[in-house]
Parts: sequence; structure tokens; C-alpha cells
Amino acid sequence: KNFFNRGGHPVRKLLNELALAAIGWTEKKSGQRDPLREKIESIVERVLNEYNDSVDLFTELLTDFEHFLDLDRRRRELVEQRLKDVEEARARQQRASDAAQSLLDEVREGRTLPQAVVWIMDEALLKYLQWVILREGEDSDQWHKARRLAANLAWSVDPEPVTEDTRSELLKAIPGIVDGLRMALQEISWDPFATD
Repeated sequence: KNFFNRGGHPVRKLLNELALAAIGWTEKKSGQRDPLREKIESIVERVLNEYNDSVDLFTELLTDFEHFLDLDRRRRELVEQRLKDVEEARARQQRASDAAQSLLDEVREGRTLPQAVVWIMDEALLKYLQWVILREGEDSDQWHKARRLAANLAWSVDPEPVTEDTRSELLKAIPGIVDGLRMALQEISWDPFATD
């Protein structure tokens, strides 16, 4: 009778916890493990097999069940955090990819580039640009240098407009562009043979 009248009674507390835990529970597919159901079944088995006139068993079972729920909650929170982290990383990667591709489209616009340079831009330089954005951000000095490198690379093979000074500008600029590209590819550990 005390069980029904007192909210703090161990049996009532245990039943309340079991009921709350079961809200939203759905049966798992055949062959799939269901820790909550297994725990509830073990509690029921212990009550059926071990109960005598003392409510101490219910206090023990309540403590054990609360511990189980706490561990389960922490496990779910960890899984949710990992999923959230993966989604955020995927979104950051997509933003970096979009920004890098946008830059390359911008520097190539209106230019006729040799296939080898297009390949360098689409493979190696794209990866480097993404790496810079992810590591340093789009407001960093390294990103501004990477933008200049991409623009200078495109300009070096299709210098428009061509003027009297274009040849001397190219002769001065090309060694720096090649060195900059080599250092960029070393930063991302690009294949040294492919880099050469």
C-alpha cells in the first residue's frame, strides 16, 4: 500500500524510471541487440527470483538501472557529438572545396591554358588551396599568397594583355612562380616525382 501512496517509495521510483526509459523505445530488428530491453528483463527476472519482504532489492535495482541509463546517455551523447563533428568537418571541407574551385574558375576565365597547367590546377593546386583554407582560413596571408600564386600561374602561360614589357615580366616572374608552386606542393606532401 505504501508503494501507491508514497512517491519516494523505492518500488515506485524504479517503476517510474523503467516507464520513462521505455518512452520512445521501439523493438529492434530480429538478431539485433537491444540493451534497454535486456536490462529491463534482467530487472524483472531479479524481482521474480530474489524478492522477499524487503524493499532493499528495489533500491539496489534502482541504483543499478540509473547507472545503466547514465552510461547509455553518455554513450549516445558521444555518438551524437561524433556525428556532429563529422558533419561540421564535411561542411568545412565542402566550403573549402567550393572556394578553391571558385578561385581557379576565376583565374582561368578568358584564358587558354595548356592541358598540363589545367591538370596542375585541377589536381595539385586545388588540393593546396583547400588545405590553406582549412588550415589558415580565407582571411589569412597564406590564402592571399595562394590566390596570387594561382593567378600568376595562369598569367604565366597566357599573359593577357601582351605588351612590350610582357617578356621581361615573365622572365622575372616564372622562377618565383615555379618555386612557389613547388613549395605549395611540398606543404601538402604532394608526390615529389609528380612535382618534378
